[in-house]
Amino acid sequence: MLNSLIVADNIYYVKTLINYIMGDNEKMRLVNISTNGQETL
Repeated sequence: MLNSLIVADNIYYVKTLINYIMGDNEKMRLVNISTNGQETL
């Protein structure tokens, strides 16, 4: 299982990235989405 964290300030890019990377890949799990570096830390 590969845990993923996405950090981006544009929700459009986040949705596109989730669809592209996650797709039908059952080995990946989205753990969190952050909108900036401070929030990520």
